[in-house]
Amino acid sequence: MLRSKHFVGLILAATLIATLVPFSTMVYAQNQDEKFKEIAEQAKEKVDELGAHIGEALSITWPGDFPEDIQTAYSDASSDLAAGDCKDAMKSYREVFEMLNIYAEEQELFEGAETEESETLTDAITRASGRISKVRNIINEHYDNEYLTDDAKHMLDELLDTADELLDEAPEDPTKLGEANKLISQAFVSLKKHVSGALHSGRTKGFLTVITKFLDRIDGLVESANEQGLIEDRYNELTDTGGELEAIRDLIEEAGEEGTSPEEAIANLLEARLRLESIQTEILELRKGESEG
Repeated sequence: MLRSKHFVGLILAATLIATLVPFSTMVYAQNQDEKFKEIAEQAKEKVDELGAHIGEALSITWPGDFPEDIQTAYSDASSDLAAGDCKDAMKSYREVFEMLNIYAEEQELFEGAETEESETLTDAITRASGRISKVRNIINEHYDNEYLTDDAKHMLDELLDTADELLDEAPEDPTKLGEANKLISQAFVSLKKHVSGALHSGRTKGFLTVITKFLDRIDGLVESANEQGLIEDRYNELTDTGGELEAIRDLIEEAGEEGTSPEEAIANLLEARLRLESIQTEILELRKGESEG
C-alpha cells in the first residue's frame, strides 16, 4: 500500500516542481505579488494533497497526526502565506513537501520491512542492505551541505555500521534482520531531526536578515515622510523611546538572541513584519492622498 502511495508522491512531486520552477519567468511578466500568491497557494494545495495521501496510507490525519517537525514547518509556511509573505511561503511549502517525501520514504523503509510471503530471507537482507546504502547517501549529501555536524554524522554512521554487521549474521540468525531494521529506522529518524533542525535554524536566520533590512527601510521612510510634513502628528509616536519602532526593534532583537527557540523567533518576526507593513501602508496612503490633493 505504501509503495503505491509513494508513486502518488512522486507524481505530485513532479507536479509541484512544474508549478514552482517557472516562477522566475512568470513573476516578472505579471504583477509580482499576485503571481507569488498564486504560486504559493498552488504549492499549499499540492502539499495538502500529498499529506492527505500519506495520511490515508498510514490511517492518520493530515496534518494533526504527523510528526511535530512537519506540523511546525507547515504552520510556518501557512503563517507566511497568511501574512502575505508569498515568496517565503512558496519556498517554505517546498521544504514541507521535501519533508513529507522523506517521511513517506521512512515509512516505506521501515513499515515495509516485514517480508512478503513470496520474499526469501536473502531477498529481505538484500533490501535492508539497499536501505542502508540509501540512508548513507542521504547522510553524506546533508553532511556535504553542512546540515550535519561531525558528531551527528559519526553517530549515524555507527548505527548503520552495526546494522551492516547484523545483516552479515542474519543468514544464520534471522532475528538479526529485525534488529538491523530497527537500527536503520533509528538512524533515519535521527537524521531527519538533525536536518530539519538545521534547515529551520537557517530559515530563521534568513528571515531575521530580511526583517532587519525592512526595519531600516521603514526608518528611512518615516524620516522622509516627516520631512515632507506628512506625519507630524504621528512622528513622535513612531520614533520616541517606547514608541512603535522601538517595540518592533525589540521584537527583532529578541528573535536573534541566543536561547530563543525557532518557533518563538518566527512568531516575533512575523509580528514585526506585520507592524512594519502597517506603518508602510499608512505612509504610502498619506503620500498618495497628498499627490491627489
